[in-house]
Amino acid sequence: MNGPLTIRSVEARWLHCPIPLDRQHVSDFGRIASFDMALVRVETEDGLVGWGEAKAAVGSAGSCRALVACLNDELGPAVVGQDARRVNELAGRM
Repeated sequence: MNGPLTIRSVEARWLHCPIPLDRQHVSDFGRIASFDMALVRVETEDGLVGWGEAKAAVGSAGSCRALVACLNDELGPAVVGQDARRVNELAGRM
């Protein structure tokens, strides 16, 4: 592709996966009873889709409610209409 990869949309969702008690990990941060993350979907005007992740707390645990709201309401809209290949510029915008 020679032209820009214009971002059409950014959508984040909170994924929460409980970990069975016998597989939970205990560290200096406490017991990790679930794996939580924000899964981020970025789509371009050409229909290409990219995926990313963000975490709200150490050890992949913690509420992602505020993180997902920030991604959907502030950071995502800041990059819609921009070229997805200009990663440093996008980081600066966010």
